[in-house]
Amino acid sequence: MNMRVTRTAVPLGMVLLLLSTNCDSVFAPDDGKLRGRVVNDTGEAVVGARVETDPFRGYEITGPGGEFAFNGLAADSYTLLVSQPGYDNGSGRASLPKSGGLSCATPEGAAANIVLTLEGWGSYDEADLGRAASQFLVAVEENPACADARNGLGWTYARFDSLESAVESFEAALALDGEFLDAFTGLALVSSALNEHDEAIAAAIAVLDAAGDAYVFRRDESITSADLRLVLAQSYFYTSQYALAQEQVDLLDPGNGLDSGEPDTWWVEGVHYPTYEEALLAEIQIIG
Repeated sequence: MNMRVTRTAVPLGMVLLLLSTNCDSVFAPDDGKLRGRVVNDTGEAVVGARVETDPFRGYEITGPGGEFAFNGLAADSYTLLVSQPGYDNGSGRASLPKSGGLSCATPEGAAANIVLTLEGWGSYDEADLGRAASQFLVAVEENPACADARNGLGWTYARFDSLESAVESFEAALALDGEFLDAFTGLALVSSALNEHDEAIAAAIAVLDAAGDAYVFRRDESITSADLRLVLAQSYFYTSQYALAQEQVDLLDPGNGLDSGEPDTWWVEGVHYPTYEEALLAEIQIIG
């Protein structure tokens, strides 16, 4: 018989998730906990199975319901190795990133949907955007409740400069998972590019309130909280909220020295500006 690993609904924002033996990676919040169940081909719990992590951080033995739990894991990617006499060994990938991740309310037997989503991300990482879009679209069609497939579609559309379609995808992902930080990040960046500044502000604040300056987009480490603060600086400026824009500028460039009430400080890169607003905009543009 074959075994597979499932993640079960637990507190702290985890979601129902199926992890199959051919699944590359799944994600959980950065709380150091990874919980799940081991079941056989018919969905029955496998009791007494050994589940260990690779890299090795210990092992657990499944309980009466096939459940297991690891606590205190560092944020990293792990292979879960499952073994039990009388069964074919099972395995799966699990990650504990710093910024949330895959969110799919996946019914039993629909593991292929997760595989499609992960293959879509693989194509995205390789900049094969046409293929990524096709894979995410099929994943969404097969399981409309998979927030990460919609999120991946949003990021792919964004890289195609199909910004309105990207917004629709990010909003659809957030309707399924209202705490999906990567989808909020995509929505903030795309809304800013579309000059939809109120939407950009709300999305950026959602990420910064949840993760602060520790936020990093799990698919591209060059996208961080600093990009969201830049979005805030720009959007606050273009909505005439200059004091709030200055707050973000001060966080991004503490030595900028601009003071709205002191014309002598309205210097940016050796150029003196006749108004504070012009100097502030110049500083924001340089930071960006």
